[in-house]
Amino acid sequence: AGEPIQQERDLIGQTVNLTERVMEQAQGGQTYVSEVVKNLAGPLKGFQYVALGLRRLNGIREPQALYQFQRIEALASPLDSEVDARLRRLQHQTEEGTSTP
Repeated sequence: AGEPIQQERDLIGQTVNLTERVMEQAQGGQTYVSEVVKNLAGPLKGFQYVALGLRRLNGIREPQALYQFQRIEALASPLDSEVDARLRRLQHQTEEGTSTP
């Protein structure tokens, strides 16, 4: 998270460097984020941040707290609560141009 510096067609700077180093830590299909990104994004329904601990990243002076951002499998499908069902009905009615009192 931060402002990269644009130099001609490239983006450079500490933000870009940190992003690249965090990405190098993840394997295929994994999404890793820094603590700053985790805090900025906050909690997101159906997802969780799994703490990976402090990691030393090449070219970064201080160890960084990293988190794996992943789906909570138990919540992977929508909950069938009454509120969710009503919201779906209202959305459907809005899309059709009808309404109910």
